[in-house]
Amino acid sequence: MIDFRYHLISIIAVLLALSIGIVTGSGFLGGRLLQEVRSAARRVADRNQTLRLENAEVTNRAEAAEAALEALEPGLLEGALGDRRVVMLEFEGADDQAAGQVRTAMERAGGQIVGVIRFQEGLSLEEESTRTEIGALLEGAGASPADLQLSLADVLGRALNEAEAAQDPGDQAGLEDLLTSLEDTGLVVAEDLPVVFPSDTDFVVAGGAVPEPAWPVADFAVTMAERLAEHEGGVVVVEPTQSTWDMAGAVRRNGATEAVVWTVDNSDTVLGRLASVLVLGRAGSRPADHYGTQPGASAVVPGPEP
Repeated sequence: MIDFRYHLISIIAVLLALSIGIVTGSGFLGGRLLQEVRSAARRVADRNQTLRLENAEVTNRAEAAEAALEALEPGLLEGALGDRRVVMLEFEGADDQAAGQVRTAMERAGGQIVGVIRFQEGLSLEEESTRTEIGALLEGAGASPADLQLSLADVLGRALNEAEAAQDPGDQAGLEDLLTSLEDTGLVVAEDLPVVFPSDTDFVVAGGAVPEPAWPVADFAVTMAERLAEHEGGVVVVEPTQSTWDMAGAVRRNGATEAVVWTVDNSDTVLGRLASVLVLGRAGSRPADHYGTQPGASAVVPGPEP
């Protein structure tokens, strides 16, 4: 709010300065009016400086609070997740630092990152040859990029569910074949996935950044998260504060995911990372809840479990 007022006052000051120039140059108005305009300009300049100082003070306080929380963060996180196993689902073009901080927080809390699947910006499917390959892989999916993206999200979510319920490595062949095909086309990078997914594996969908995504990531995330939520473990969508991707918001507004997929919309802050860890610890329960500072959040961090 202070920033907006600051810019508004700056615009007014410029307009008044122009008025002074006009009055001075033309000599059309009397000296008394000119003096009043100059006095108004000085008042605006003084108010502008006051807002600068207020803005700096608020910023300094926020930075000090964040620094204090960062110092406490390791102790607050310790042991919060026990030995929970987590697969991270990330996106090229997202804020890598925010996603990395979430991973670090989960590991500090005792969670095990057992694999990472990273979706590449090529999933915009702008190339016709890529659309043809994906269409053949998905067997009958629509030809438009949007149809193919949603079909892939659905198929991949189902494949991860089946792998999570697998009893031996052979039962996971469908997921392995799908990921291999996607890696061959440069659309996905998979790292360190387990041979067999434990039945209580949790999935964390981490994405978001200030720049707009290269393709409709939010729709993809909602469809995939809905399928993932059919399994025994938890599904959490996390996104940094200033993100324009609207992943968390899309989950909250969707009737099929609102009550089964948990969200955190400020994962780049200490409180957001704490919320992400605490949410993951209870993500297998229903109904889901939502945390952060954006519309649809019930609180900044989860309260004690009932």
